[in-house]
Amino acid sequence: VGSFALPSSMNLSEELAEKLPVKYVIESLAHMTLEGGTTLDCALLHDVPSVCVECGQHSHPDVVARAVAVISSFLSLQVLNEAGSFDADESKHSNKPIVMRCEFAERVSCGFEWL
Repeated sequence: VGSFALPSSMNLSEELAEKLPVKYVIESLAHMTLEGGTTLDCALLHDVPSVCVECGQHSHPDVVARAVAVISSFLSLQVLNEAGSFDADESKHSNKPIVMRCEFAERVSCGFEWL
């Protein structure tokens, strides 16, 4: 399937996610945990832009290359410009991700376990 990004609900986080070499960006899903206890929730609480990237199953042969591509892309971003947006070399990332917005997610109860 490829990698996907889960940005926090800050505009800057969503903009950053779209600059990364991922197949999908899924907006609004990151804050649908039962108690808001994710790293992204913590960053949002402290008004810090953040993105989590899922690169695939740990044993998949492409995972390391995907992770390296995401990290390299992130490190190649320039600092924020005067407008508060990222200036990135668009030629480095020519395939735009598919951006989806999650309006609803089924919340699991405490004690949920996979069968």
